[in-house]
Amino acid sequence: MLRHLLSAAALLAALSTAATADTLWVDAANPDCPGSGSAADPFCSIQDAVDAAAPLDTISVLPGVYVENVWILNKALTLTGRMGAAVTTIAGVDEVPTITVIGAGSAGTVIEHFTITGGKGLVTGFNPFHTELAGAGIFANADVTVRHNVIEGNAFYTSMSNTWTGSGGGIAIVEDASGIIHANVIRSNTCTQGGGIYYSGNAAGEIRGNVIEDHGSASGRGGGMVV
Repeated sequence: MLRHLLSAAALLAALSTAATADTLWVDAANPDCPGSGSAADPFCSIQDAVDAAAPLDTISVLPGVYVENVWILNKALTLTGRMGAAVTTIAGVDEVPTITVIGAGSAGTVIEHFTITGGKGLVTGFNPFHTELAGAGIFANADVTVRHNVIEGNAFYTSMSNTWTGSGGGIAIVEDASGIIHANVIRSNTCTQGGGIYYSGNAAGEIRGNVIEDHGSASGRGGGMVV
């Protein structure tokens, strides 16, 4: 009897959490920036939506090219390109990954239906959120699902020494994180090792149904992936 009561309580808690989750909207074409996140008045940038979101919210991104780097810090979110990767691009601009997912609170984050490009990893200086030089396109030290994306044109390059560096040009899953990488096209990313995908330390997960092609690995180790 007690077991049934506990199961019912857990179900009610889950339903309560789901009921409070919200959807925030993003549209780069909104003329009234920065927007409020509603469907009628969407945010203009993805990061504004991430900052405003509560854990378990969904961020629905309308077609466009979003020139920004996205940081998800200690909250689990679903980040989705509403009309698919062919028309929704996140183009990194700074010398950091295009998308960074950090902290135990971010476990359960989903990234789907984007083209993710332009990431440069951590090229110069020191970033306290990054525990290792990895992940030019996507860096995650929390459990994450990456699906139905095109991840291309991300690279670690150190201009000061004129050399390639880093691990995981496309995606890096590090520390104890679990990464489910499913049905993506991962191509033309460059770094020292694991040009497409890199798992380090105790990181684990599942890689299935992806197209992984045309990567550069300066060390010759794992042009497609290192796991």
